[in-house]
Amino acid sequence: MLDPRREARRLTIQLENFIRVLRRIPGLEKPSAKTMRGVIADFLKYMSDLAVYAQRLGVGSESLYALMARCSKLLTEVGWAIGTLDAAAALQEIDTARAVRSLAERLVSDPCMGELEEELRKIRMMVEGGEG
Repeated sequence: MLDPRREARRLTIQLENFIRVLRRIPGLEKPSAKTMRGVIADFLKYMSDLAVYAQRLGVGSESLYALMARCSKLLTEVGWAIGTLDAAAALQEIDTARAVRSLAERLVSDPCMGELEEELRKIRMMVEGGEG
C-alpha cells in the first residue's frame, strides 16, 4: 500500500513542476498542441489524485477543493480548445503554434494557477511536517 504522505508530497511536487512547465510554454518558439494536451491531461490526473490523498490526510479544505474545481474547469476548457484547434489545423494544414501560445498565456495568467501553487506549497509543508 502506498504511503499517503509520501504520495501527497510527490503529487504536490509534480503539480508544482507542471505549473512551471505551463508557464514556459508561451515563451516557446513553436509550442506544440500535442505537448500542451499531454501536460494538461497529466495535470488533471495528478490534481485529482492529490484531492483524494489530501482528504485522506485531512490537509484539504473546502476552499482547496473549490480552487481545484475552478482550475480543473479552466484546464479542461483549454484542453478542449486545443483539441478542436488541432483537429481544424489537420484539416486545413495550418500552424497552430500562435493559437497554442495564446491559450497557454490565458491558462498561466489565470489567478487560479497562482492560488493553486500557493495551496500546493501549504499542503507540501503540512505533509512534510507530519513525516518523521
